[in-house]
Amino acid sequence: MRCGIVGVHRQALYLLALRQEFKDRLTESPVYLLEYVLGLVGEIEIYDGHIRIVE
Repeated sequence: MRCGIVGVHRQALYLLALRQEFKDRLTESPVYLLEYVLGLVGEIEIYDGHIRIVE
């Protein structure tokens, strides 16, 4: 079972809005929603208009 981000309803709404802004501005987002699980890919950086995951 996957857990994702656990929090209150307003936090989930904030993350969904953040996801939409990333998609509108950069066409991709570090916030994901898979099978009703909301999560983040981890630390990111924006390079040349694209998102890169920092490892």
